[in-house]
Amino acid sequence: MNTMQPLVEQMERIVRHEYKVPKDVKPFSLALKMLDIIGIEDAHIRDDLVYMVMATWISEGIFSHEELRKILQLLLNDQHLFYRIGENHSDTVFTRSFSILLIPLIIEQHMKDSFLKDDELDEIYYQVIRYCKEEQDVRGYVEGKGWAHTAAHTADAMSAMVLLPNITHERMMHILDLIRDKVCIGSYQYIHQEDERMVAALLNILDRNRVSLDAFNGYILSYEPLDQKGIFPDDMYLMCNVKHFLRSLYFRLLARNGYKKITDSILQVLNAITPFHD
Repeated sequence: MNTMQPLVEQMERIVRHEYKVPKDVKPFSLALKMLDIIGIEDAHIRDDLVYMVMATWISEGIFSHEELRKILQLLLNDQHLFYRIGENHSDTVFTRSFSILLIPLIIEQHMKDSFLKDDELDEIYYQVIRYCKEEQDVRGYVEGKGWAHTAAHTADAMSAMVLLPNITHERMMHILDLIRDKVCIGSYQYIHQEDERMVAALLNILDRNRVSLDAFNGYILSYEPLDQKGIFPDDMYLMCNVKHFLRSLYFRLLARNGYKKITDSILQVLNAITPFHD
Protein backbone atom coordinates (compact mmCIF):
# COMPACT_ATOMS: atom_id res chain seq x y z
CA MET A 1 0.00 0.00 0.00
CA ASN A 2 1.20 3.50 -0.78
CA THR A 3 2.45 4.92 2.55
CA MET A 4 1.31 8.37 1.47
CA GLN A 5 -2.24 7.29 0.71
CA PRO A 6 -3.67 7.89 4.22
CA LEU A 7 -2.33 11.46 4.16
CA VAL A 8 -3.72 12.06 0.67
CA GLU A 9 -7.12 10.70 1.69
CA GLN A 10 -7.10 12.90 4.80
CA MET A 11 -6.38 16.01 2.74
CA GLU A 12 -9.06 15.10 0.20
CA ARG A 13 -11.62 14.80 3.00
CA ILE A 14 -10.61 18.21 4.30
CA VAL A 15 -11.03 19.74 0.84
CA ARG A 16 -14.44 18.07 0.38
CA HIS A 17 -15.57 19.53 3.72
CA GLU A 18 -14.61 23.07 2.72
CA TYR A 19 -11.28 23.00 4.57
CA LYS A 20 -12.82 22.63 8.03
CA VAL A 21 -10.41 21.14 10.56
CA PRO A 22 -11.53 17.60 11.49
CA LYS A 23 -12.09 17.02 15.21
CA ASP A 24 -9.41 14.34 15.31
CA VAL A 25 -6.76 16.43 13.52
CA LYS A 26 -4.14 18.72 15.03
CA PRO A 27 -3.61 21.32 12.27
CA PHE A 28 0.05 22.01 13.00
CA SER A 29 0.96 18.32 13.11
CA LEU A 30 -0.74 17.80 9.76
CA ALA A 31 0.96 20.92 8.38
CA LEU A 32 4.38 19.42 9.14
CA LYS A 33 3.45 16.31 7.17
CA MET A 34 2.20 18.41 4.26
CA LEU A 35 5.37 20.51 4.22
CA ASP A 36 7.39 17.31 3.91
CA ILE A 37 5.73 16.66 0.53
CA ILE A 38 5.16 20.24 -0.63
CA GLY A 39 7.24 19.63 -3.77
CA ILE A 40 5.76 16.28 -4.74
CA GLU A 41 5.69 15.71 -8.51
CA ASP A 42 1.98 14.86 -8.54
CA ALA A 43 0.30 18.15 -9.45
CA HIS A 44 -3.03 17.19 -7.89
CA ILE A 45 -1.50 16.42 -4.52
CA ARG A 46 0.83 19.44 -4.63
CA ASP A 47 -1.55 22.11 -5.99
CA ASP A 48 -5.04 20.98 -5.05
CA LEU A 49 -4.34 19.35 -1.70
CA VAL A 50 -1.12 20.41 0.03
CA TYR A 51 -1.06 24.00 -1.16
CA MET A 52 -4.79 24.63 -0.91
CA VAL A 53 -5.13 23.19 2.60
CA MET A 54 -2.04 25.05 3.85
CA ALA A 55 -3.03 28.31 2.16
CA THR A 56 -6.60 28.18 3.42
CA TRP A 57 -5.61 27.37 6.97
CA ILE A 58 -3.00 30.14 7.04
CA SER A 59 -5.45 32.68 5.63
CA GLU A 60 -8.24 31.64 7.99
CA GLY A 61 -6.03 31.95 11.08
CA ILE A 62 -6.10 28.26 11.97
CA PHE A 63 -2.47 28.30 13.12
CA SER A 64 -1.25 30.14 16.20
CA HIS A 65 1.36 32.86 15.84
CA GLU A 66 4.03 30.56 17.20
CA GLU A 67 3.03 27.82 14.77
CA LEU A 68 3.21 30.30 11.89
CA ARG A 69 6.70 31.24 13.01
CA LYS A 70 7.76 27.59 12.92
CA ILE A 71 6.17 27.10 9.50
CA LEU A 72 7.99 30.18 8.24
CA GLN A 73 11.31 28.91 9.56
CA LEU A 74 10.78 25.62 7.75
CA LEU A 75 9.81 27.32 4.51
CA LEU A 76 13.01 29.39 4.54
CA ASN A 77 15.38 26.48 5.16
CA ASP A 78 17.60 24.43 2.86
CA GLN A 79 15.04 21.65 2.53
CA HIS A 80 12.34 23.96 1.22
CA LEU A 81 13.05 27.40 -0.31
CA PHE A 82 16.68 26.53 -1.00
CA TYR A 83 16.30 22.84 -1.72
CA ARG A 84 19.00 22.10 -4.30
CA ILE A 85 18.91 25.73 -5.37
CA GLY A 86 20.63 26.39 -8.69
CA GLU A 87 19.29 23.30 -10.42
CA ASN A 88 17.50 23.95 -13.68
CA HIS A 89 14.82 21.84 -15.34
CA SER A 90 14.65 19.37 -12.46
CA ASP A 91 11.69 18.47 -10.28
CA THR A 92 13.31 20.10 -7.25
CA VAL A 93 11.84 23.36 -8.51
CA PHE A 94 8.40 22.41 -7.16
CA THR A 95 9.64 22.31 -3.56
CA ARG A 96 11.22 25.75 -3.89
CA SER A 97 8.35 27.31 -5.80
CA PHE A 98 5.57 26.17 -3.52
CA SER A 99 7.59 27.10 -0.45
CA ILE A 100 7.86 30.71 -1.54
CA LEU A 101 4.19 30.75 -2.53
CA LEU A 102 3.16 30.34 1.12
CA ILE A 103 5.35 33.18 2.40
CA PRO A 104 3.10 36.07 1.26
CA LEU A 105 0.18 34.44 3.08
CA ILE A 106 2.14 34.51 6.33
CA ILE A 107 3.06 38.15 5.66
CA GLU A 108 -0.63 38.93 5.16
CA GLN A 109 -1.40 37.39 8.56
CA HIS A 110 1.33 39.52 10.10
CA MET A 111 -0.24 42.61 8.52
CA LYS A 112 -3.40 41.78 10.47
CA ASP A 113 -1.85 40.85 13.82
CA SER A 114 1.75 42.20 13.85
CA PHE A 115 3.13 39.04 15.41
CA LEU A 116 6.51 38.91 13.68
CA LYS A 117 9.47 40.81 15.11
CA ASP A 118 11.58 43.18 13.03
CA ASP A 119 14.45 40.71 12.84
CA GLU A 120 12.05 38.05 11.54
CA LEU A 121 10.77 40.44 8.88
CA ASP A 122 14.36 41.24 7.95
CA GLU A 123 15.05 37.52 7.59
CA ILE A 124 12.10 37.15 5.21
CA TYR A 125 13.42 40.03 3.11
CA TYR A 126 16.99 38.73 2.94
CA GLN A 127 15.98 35.15 2.15
CA VAL A 128 13.43 36.09 -0.52
CA ILE A 129 16.03 38.37 -2.12
CA ARG A 130 18.62 35.60 -1.98
CA TYR A 131 16.16 33.14 -3.49
CA CYS A 132 15.29 35.54 -6.31
CA LYS A 133 18.97 35.86 -7.19
CA GLU A 134 19.79 32.16 -6.98
CA GLU A 135 16.73 30.54 -8.59
CA GLN A 136 17.65 29.47 -12.12
CA ASP A 137 14.53 27.53 -13.11
CA VAL A 138 11.94 30.02 -14.38
CA ARG A 139 9.62 27.62 -16.17
CA GLY A 140 5.92 28.40 -15.89
CA TYR A 141 3.66 25.42 -16.54
CA VAL A 142 5.51 22.11 -16.85
CA GLU A 143 3.68 19.68 -19.09
CA GLY A 144 2.55 16.62 -17.15
CA LYS A 145 3.67 18.00 -13.79
CA GLY A 146 1.84 21.30 -13.39
CA TRP A 147 2.96 24.70 -12.21
CA ALA A 148 6.54 25.62 -11.32
CA HIS A 149 6.07 29.37 -11.93
CA THR A 150 8.94 30.55 -9.76
CA ALA A 151 9.08 34.04 -11.27
CA ALA A 152 5.39 34.62 -10.58
CA HIS A 153 5.54 33.16 -7.07
CA THR A 154 8.60 35.24 -6.22
CA ALA A 155 6.79 38.34 -7.46
CA ASP A 156 3.88 37.47 -5.15
CA ALA A 157 6.26 37.39 -2.19
CA MET A 158 7.75 40.72 -3.20
CA SER A 159 4.28 42.22 -3.65
CA ALA A 160 3.53 41.31 -0.05
CA MET A 161 6.89 42.46 1.31
CA VAL A 162 6.66 45.98 -0.12
CA LEU A 163 3.45 46.53 1.87
CA LEU A 164 5.18 45.93 5.21
CA PRO A 165 5.32 49.08 7.36
CA ASN A 166 9.09 48.77 7.91
CA ILE A 167 10.01 48.53 4.22
CA THR A 168 12.59 51.16 3.32
CA HIS A 169 13.14 53.16 0.15
CA GLU A 170 16.45 51.37 -0.34
CA ARG A 171 14.80 47.95 -0.15
CA MET A 172 12.06 48.98 -2.56
CA MET A 173 14.64 50.13 -5.09
CA HIS A 174 16.53 46.85 -4.64
CA ILE A 175 13.32 44.90 -5.30
CA LEU A 176 12.71 46.95 -8.44
CA ASP A 177 16.22 46.11 -9.66
CA LEU A 178 15.70 42.40 -8.98
CA ILE A 179 12.41 42.41 -10.87
CA ARG A 180 14.19 44.00 -13.82
CA ASP A 181 16.85 41.30 -13.65
CA LYS A 182 14.14 38.63 -13.63
CA VAL A 183 12.32 40.24 -16.56
CA CYS A 184 15.42 40.77 -18.67
CA ILE A 185 16.37 37.19 -19.43
CA GLY A 186 16.95 35.55 -22.78
CA SER A 187 17.08 31.94 -21.63
CA TYR A 188 13.29 31.62 -21.41
CA GLN A 189 10.25 33.45 -22.73
CA TYR A 190 7.55 34.05 -20.15
CA ILE A 191 4.17 32.91 -21.48
CA HIS A 192 2.14 32.28 -18.32
CA GLN A 193 1.31 35.83 -17.19
CA GLU A 194 4.46 36.23 -15.14
CA ASP A 195 4.49 39.83 -16.35
CA GLU A 196 1.18 40.57 -14.61
CA ARG A 197 2.42 39.18 -11.29
CA MET A 198 5.62 41.24 -11.52
CA VAL A 199 3.66 44.36 -12.41
CA ALA A 200 1.53 43.85 -9.28
CA ALA A 201 4.68 44.32 -7.18
CA LEU A 202 5.49 47.56 -9.00
CA LEU A 203 2.00 48.89 -8.43
CA ASN A 204 2.26 48.14 -4.73
CA ILE A 205 5.52 50.07 -4.62
CA LEU A 206 3.89 53.04 -6.34
CA ASP A 207 1.00 52.89 -3.88
CA ARG A 208 3.39 53.23 -0.94
CA ASN A 209 4.63 56.64 -2.18
CA ARG A 210 8.14 55.97 -0.91
CA VAL A 211 9.73 55.90 -4.35
CA SER A 212 9.42 59.23 -6.14
CA LEU A 213 7.86 59.39 -9.57
CA ASP A 214 11.15 60.71 -10.95
CA ALA A 215 13.03 57.73 -9.50
CA PHE A 216 10.40 55.32 -10.82
CA ASN A 217 10.55 56.99 -14.22
CA GLY A 218 14.32 56.55 -14.27
CA TYR A 219 13.78 52.91 -13.45
CA ILE A 220 11.50 52.48 -16.48
CA LEU A 221 14.08 54.12 -18.75
CA SER A 222 16.70 51.67 -17.44
CA TYR A 223 15.05 48.91 -19.50
CA GLU A 224 16.70 50.47 -22.58
CA PRO A 225 18.94 49.45 -24.19
CA LEU A 226 18.45 45.69 -24.22
CA ASP A 227 21.51 43.64 -23.34
CA GLN A 228 21.35 41.53 -26.47
CA LYS A 229 24.12 39.04 -27.27
CA GLY A 230 23.52 38.47 -30.97
CA ILE A 231 22.15 35.00 -30.26
CA PHE A 232 18.84 33.63 -31.56
CA PRO A 233 16.33 32.96 -30.06
CA ASP A 234 17.74 34.39 -26.81
CA ASP A 235 17.65 37.99 -28.03
CA MET A 236 14.05 37.60 -29.17
CA TYR A 237 13.03 36.07 -25.82
CA LEU A 238 14.64 39.01 -24.02
CA MET A 239 12.86 41.55 -26.20
CA CYS A 240 9.48 39.81 -25.80
CA ASN A 241 9.86 39.54 -22.03
CA VAL A 242 10.57 43.25 -21.69
CA LYS A 243 7.82 44.24 -24.15
CA HIS A 244 5.15 42.16 -22.43
CA PHE A 245 6.16 43.42 -19.01
CA LEU A 246 6.16 47.10 -20.00
CA ARG A 247 2.91 46.75 -21.92
CA SER A 248 1.24 45.17 -18.91
CA LEU A 249 2.45 48.01 -16.70
CA TYR A 250 1.37 50.60 -19.28
CA PHE A 251 -2.23 49.44 -19.43
CA ARG A 252 -2.47 49.13 -15.65
CA LEU A 253 -1.25 52.72 -15.27
CA LEU A 254 -3.69 54.04 -17.87
CA ALA A 255 -6.48 53.40 -15.37
CA ARG A 256 -4.76 55.66 -12.81
CA ASN A 257 -4.28 59.40 -12.68
CA GLY A 258 -0.93 61.12 -12.40
CA TYR A 259 1.30 58.70 -14.29
CA LYS A 260 1.49 60.24 -17.77
CA LYS A 261 5.23 60.86 -17.52
CA ILE A 262 5.77 57.19 -16.74
CA THR A 263 3.45 55.92 -19.49
CA ASP A 264 5.24 58.23 -21.95
CA SER A 265 8.56 56.72 -20.87
CA ILE A 266 7.17 53.22 -21.32
CA LEU A 267 6.17 54.10 -24.88
CA GLN A 268 9.62 55.56 -25.46
CA VAL A 269 11.31 52.35 -24.37
CA LEU A 270 8.89 50.15 -26.32
CA ASN A 271 9.45 52.14 -29.50
CA ALA A 272 13.21 51.92 -29.04
CA ILE A 273 13.37 48.16 -28.47
CA THR A 274 10.69 47.02 -30.94
CA PRO A 275 11.80 46.20 -34.49
CA PHE A 276 10.05 47.89 -37.41
CA HIS A 277 8.83 50.82 -35.31
CA ASP A 278 9.41 54.22 -36.92
